[in-house]
Amino acid sequence: MKKLVYISSIAAPHQIRLCRHLRNYFEAEFWFYDYITGRPEWWKTEIPPYCKVMNFSHFKESARYVSFELNERLKKFDPDILMLG
Repeated sequence: MKKLVYISSIAAPHQIRLCRHLRNYFEAEFWFYDYITGRPEWWKTEIPPYCKVMNFSHFKESARYVSFELNERLKKFDPDILMLG
């Protein structure tokens, strides 16, 4: 089975559902830079084990996230497909 990684800023409910469905076809993991903050209660959803929030992530003023563990995670998981969201 091919490996897929989707990387996005924060976990949204529709992304969690998408990952659950993609796991029928891929060994899929979704990685997020940060936890959900400042969202309504219905937006907050439990993050399953195949969706992970990266440690050591920083948001820069230029509206970009930086993660000091991203390269190591990618080397370890070795995905066939990488999606950015």
